[in-house]
Amino acid sequence: MQPAAPRRRPARAVPEAPIEVLAADAERLAKGWLLALIEQRPLSEAPAILRPEWAAAAPGVCAGLVRALGSDDELSRLMPDHAEPPGSLDALRAVVWSALRSAWPDAAPDQVWDLGERLAVAIEALREGSPAWPQALEDAIVHAHGSGTTLAVVLAELVDYDRLLATESPEDCAAVISRFRDAIRVGLDDRGRGFDPGRAIADGEARVWAILPGADRARALAVGAAVADAVRAAPPWRGAPLVAAVGVAVLGEDGADAGALVDAAEVAMFSSAAGGPP
Repeated sequence: MQPAAPRRRPARAVPEAPIEVLAADAERLAKGWLLALIEQRPLSEAPAILRPEWAAAAPGVCAGLVRALGSDDELSRLMPDHAEPPGSLDALRAVVWSALRSAWPDAAPDQVWDLGERLAVAIEALREGSPAWPQALEDAIVHAHGSGTTLAVVLAELVDYDRLLATESPEDCAAVISRFRDAIRVGLDDRGRGFDPGRAIADGEARVWAILPGADRARALAVGAAVADAVRAAPPWRGAPLVAAVGVAVLGEDGADAGALVDAAEVAMFSSAAGGPP
């Protein structure tokens, strides 16, 4: 009998890698990323690379990327950042790979292979984003029904996005959107409030959904409040704070399927934008 045709192995998470060591060193990784970009570009492009908003976001991107190497949940939370200079993710991959090999010199050959495959998948998640919305919600609902667990969604939308598009250059628009999305990450990752991070999925430029498996309404409202606070604390636009309209919906209470949850969250978001409860 002939042996089966060789098949590519899946890119598994590698939690045994020194994930938290490198995540804690995200500032140094970000500096390496910046230097790599400057080295490969003409000097005339340095101002575009050294934008304050991108430099401020870079450590968080590095930490998120490293944590995605060891956790499927962290991988699902990666969102593309369109404010990054073109081609910058290739430089980021090279810098993180170098740091990983230095921090884990005794990794076995199979572990090195797994780590390289996982890093490639994580970079593509940063480049292309998470699974399409609302398919990710459909999948989460099927899982919640099958496991008998609760599920909630939080919708956050940048207020005044249309005015932003009408008044700012594409580069400045991208910078504001980047700050908005970075703030969403901060709000969802606020473990100090007693909840785990949610899974964030971009739905267009200025709208982000968070899927919260196991969440009830109280937790969803707490997540929504943390997201709104984080957006408000982000660097301002034209001297005014960024504002997110936030809505929440809970499976079973607000609807039994994805369409009903989306509608309920949008109604709650519009109410929030008008000054009502989320």
